[in-house]
Amino acid sequence: MNCKGHSLCAVAAPLTLFAISLAPPAYGQSEVRFTNDLSTEAVVEVSTTSAKPLTARQRVEKELDQTVNLLVQWNGVTLRDVVEEIDLQTSVDLVVHWDDFGRGDGLDPNQLLEIRLRQTPSLRRLLDLVVRRASTLEACAWNISESGYIEIGTKEALNQSRYTRVYPVGDILIETPDFENSPQIDFESVLGSADGIIGDWIFEDEDEEDRSEREDRLKNMSPGERLAELIRSLIETDQWQVYGGEGGSIRFHEPTQSLIIDAPDYMHRQIGQP
Repeated sequence: MNCKGHSLCAVAAPLTLFAISLAPPAYGQSEVRFTNDLSTEAVVEVSTTSAKPLTARQRVEKELDQTVNLLVQWNGVTLRDVVEEIDLQTSVDLVVHWDDFGRGDGLDPNQLLEIRLRQTPSLRRLLDLVVRRASTLEACAWNISESGYIEIGTKEALNQSRYTRVYPVGDILIETPDFENSPQIDFESVLGSADGIIGDWIFEDEDEEDRSEREDRLKNMSPGERLAELIRSLIETDQWQVYGGEGGSIRFHEPTQSLIIDAPDYMHRQIGQP
């Protein structure tokens, strides 16, 4: 058999050679295999579709859903020791805004935590528990950085790390036609509502004057603007700039039927995953 011009060839022989694999192909290339079924020489080109490399943020997201190999039995353990223990058990870097000088602009490293879990948690759940327990004096949260680390601190500090994301919402902005002579349904008797108003539980802390002002404002809004107002009313209400916070802003872009939201990561995660 003539093998001239071939860098590698398979020889027909009593020994059955099922496959010889070369080094793994680079992304987007092909893998060449040489096979022999006792009588036939064949060169087969196999197209490979390698997964696209994960971004730094995607690697963090994947790590967040992994179980932390940690026995959580913290009884009066300082916040700094808790963070250091978590940091040792994960491959994700943790960046913490500490209040080392007592100026009230970060987390108190000496704050004592009481957290005991029977089951081993995921990193995401563990971080949620820690920041919730650390929020006794200042509201705390955590951000995922696009550079591939987790940032923990007060919401005031994390609000400085904002980014803009576009959320297409045209498919949910469908207005129901106002049919005339439609059947009437007594929602109060069906649902047992005390005042017959459906959905008031969302704004149950409002007084009558605030509710009236909100209803008047909603009447003059487009469907997209009403959706933006609903998000502001349900998610981190105190952090939106329109309500005096420093966390985020929402603008509805009519031509593309999209919400343009500029906010820190801890607010984006509650609105929608990337």
